[in-house]
Amino acid sequence: MKNYPINNYYPLSFELKDGNERSTKPQTTNLHVEELLRWSIDKGLNALQVVALIMKNAFEGHICVMNGVPVEDIVEQGTGYVDFNADKKFGDLTESFSENLHLFREGFETAWEMLVKHDPALQKVEYGVLESYILAFQLFMLPVSCLKGMDPEIFSDVSEYRKKQLGFHQDLNGSLIKHVACWEYIEMVDESYYEKFKDLILKLESRQNTLMHLKTKLEFANDPEIRSEDELNEQYFKYLVYRDQTENERKTIKLRASMEEVDENKKLHASLNARLKSLYRSISKNCREVHTQTDGGSEYPELKKNFMTASNIYHNLSPGIANQLLQYQRLLLMLFRIINYRKTNGLPVDFHDFTGWCDGKTIHLNEEEVPKYNHDLDTNLNIIMEMHGIRQKVRYIQDEELASIHREYLGRQQEFIDNHLKDIMNEIKEAMQNKMKFKDL
Repeated sequence: MKNYPINNYYPLSFELKDGNERSTKPQTTNLHVEELLRWSIDKGLNALQVVALIMKNAFEGHICVMNGVPVEDIVEQGTGYVDFNADKKFGDLTESFSENLHLFREGFETAWEMLVKHDPALQKVEYGVLESYILAFQLFMLPVSCLKGMDPEIFSDVSEYRKKQLGFHQDLNGSLIKHVACWEYIEMVDESYYEKFKDLILKLESRQNTLMHLKTKLEFANDPEIRSEDELNEQYFKYLVYRDQTENERKTIKLRASMEEVDENKKLHASLNARLKSLYRSISKNCREVHTQTDGGSEYPELKKNFMTASNIYHNLSPGIANQLLQYQRLLLMLFRIINYRKTNGLPVDFHDFTGWCDGKTIHLNEEEVPKYNHDLDTNLNIIMEMHGIRQKVRYIQDEELASIHREYLGRQQEFIDNHLKDIMNEIKEAMQNKMKFKDL
């Protein structure tokens, strides 16, 4: 199958068929857990792969069958959703699945008992830890072939400390998924608002930019040290150069003070930085065609687009541990999308244990700090929603009557700025004329 649009979820129907036999579209399989288990055993999958497949089957059953969401929609659009007309305008489908895991618990345990019966060596593997590991890092979203090299024995004799850490990651992951959905909602609202009022926004931005420049030029015109048009233009040009050099700094959104402070947990900060670098390195390796393509072609436009998005996420980090965690989750979803794209298009996948579990480098969380990180993220996203006027923009997007009123408002803003521009231009002209009069005296 070539070039099928795919997002952060790899469906079960793609797992069951390979090569030319693969379906051109993802389908709901409706397999019973015993059937899937027998198929997995016949294919020689390891225990981690089997449990991930069973979880994938349960996820599709819950979302597609019980909630009426076609698996094709999930594969194309991802598990995150935005619906301006719904009461809950954004979220992630994995939230509902995690909240209803108890519905599938008996089936999971039955499948594990059957698997252990088939392979008694698995008796020493702690199923609960293995399951938590898959859920904490959302491994059921990926092709199970990525998990081929992971030895299930790493889930034997697991210390209580590591079990607690998995629990923290699982809880935090659920929260981060919600925050990522909120972030994408903000971006989508901004984009939809811009497209709807693009003509007026561009004109208004142009006038506001001109107004800012003329106000600065007026300040120079009133400077006693500047005595001629040439001196005015020279000083104004120097200002423009300086402004361009500092543009990025001025555009940076300043977060609330407590989030700008240096976090006392330097060890966690360093650990997160290391995992972020590792995650971005994995994304880069799986976008190698983008780096090596020198003929200027666009054979892999989807890879290029995803890599540029991932790079933007990686290189635009706001201060604070909570924001690093959010950045990590966003990069992780981008990695999933890139891996799924490569798998569906027959490209080799470079996969490593991004969780740090195998090499003992998992991000260690403090139980008391996790609620604080969630609170900081909630506060920050609320601030951003207010700064961007998201609630008002949604109303203008949905309601045509309000949209018409808003268009009239934007038009009047342009008229007001136009009149202000004329006044400032006259003030500049008058200031320079007065200087010329004094010069003649």
